[in-house]
Amino acid sequence: MPTNSQLSLTALARVWGSLLTLSAIWFLSRVIRNKQDQDLILRSLSWPEVHGLVLESKPIWGRVEVTYEYKIGGQRLTGKYAINLGTAVAGSLPPEVARRLQKGNKSKLAEFPPGQPVIVRYNPL
Repeated sequence: MPTNSQLSLTALARVWGSLLTLSAIWFLSRVIRNKQDQDLILRSLSWPEVHGLVLESKPIWGRVEVTYEYKIGGQRLTGKYAINLGTAVAGSLPPEVARRLQKGNKSKLAEFPPGQPVIVRYNPL
């Protein structure tokens, strides 16, 4: 019959095994998503361009989400674009580095005020 310490080690090994498996799945999903994003960016370089306007930009969980509008054939359409921001866990960076990071994030937000003209590439299919 196994002892309590053997049972504890077995349980701990299962927990670590589960954590490693979940970490590997998360990592692979990020690799696949990044590859899909890169492929989309490359394809979009040949898409038609139209002029659009920023409707709103707001910080949401470590990114700036920009909502914009544009017209195709007289039809008004809207889209969203997310810009990842530098993030850090509170207290994990020296204060000066954290201030610079925050300043850079605010400048990203300031680049897309409502009414700002933007170029929109759209998928013609």
